[in-house]
Amino acid sequence: MAKYRFKNQSGTVFVVKMTASEYHERVKDGKLRHSGETLRAIDGGPLAGVVSTNPSNYPMACESLAVDRENIAERVKEDARLGVGGTEYTRDGRPIMRDKSHYRAYRQAYRVHFRNSYYG
Repeated sequence: MAKYRFKNQSGTVFVVKMTASEYHERVKDGKLRHSGETLRAIDGGPLAGVVSTNPSNYPMACESLAVDRENIAERVKEDARLGVGGTEYTRDGRPIMRDKSHYRAYRQAYRVHFRNSYYG
């Protein structure tokens, strides 16, 4: 679960913890209704305002492991079958890697090896 940053009209910054799926459901046109207030996302994009709590820049959306947006539902089922269920996807089909171990398990499940990766 990622932390997203939003700002209210008076400039106060709010950090809201939610999954990428929740983000896409709750945030419309960069605005979120939270605690009776309308908040605006600080940054734009599918992973708007993600605040990484890990120095390794996780969570991260992995461009090289992306699928076509029409195939996301199929990929989620395949993830569960291969033992990497719970992987979330951005609207454009990029899987969101929660941490280093999730990233490694996902690549091993799909038999993907990055030759320039710093670990196997």
